Amino acid sequence: MRTVHRDNVTMRQPYSVVGSHITSLTNLNTPMLNFLMNMMGGGNNDAVAEAINKGAVIIDVRTRQEFSGGHVAGSKNIPLQELGPHIATLPTDKPVVFCCASGGRSGQATSMASQAGVEAYNGGPWTAVNRIVNNQ
Repeated sequence: MRTVHRDNVTMRQPYSVVGSHITSLTNLNTPMLNFLMNMMGGGNNDAVAEAINKGAVIIDVRTRQEFSGGHVAGSKNIPLQELGPHIATLPTDKPVVFCCASGGRSGQATSMASQAGVEAYNGGPWTAVNRIVNNQ
């Protein structure tokens, strides 16, 4: 993280400068911001790590071609376009962590699964989930 000095205020990025006011994006705690962060994989990595520690099933919702280019070891590939019929087969006795390339598709998958009563987490990019798995 980079430290930024402006108007006698020291902030660490990420930050937003609005007029002469500096607002830390990480200090904004609004429902809409939380929703957007969770949808795009910027949610709580501690919750994802805890789910993985509990034996979560990791589902990568990228295309088969994307998945073949690299994925989390032990993850299952169900492309988002094919997820609908598989929702009923998702485990209900352990969490499910979804991942993709950026967090958008995994956010959609998380929403679908949550609405079906699955304990689902948006892991965001598969590379972030991979780092969590490898650090366990």
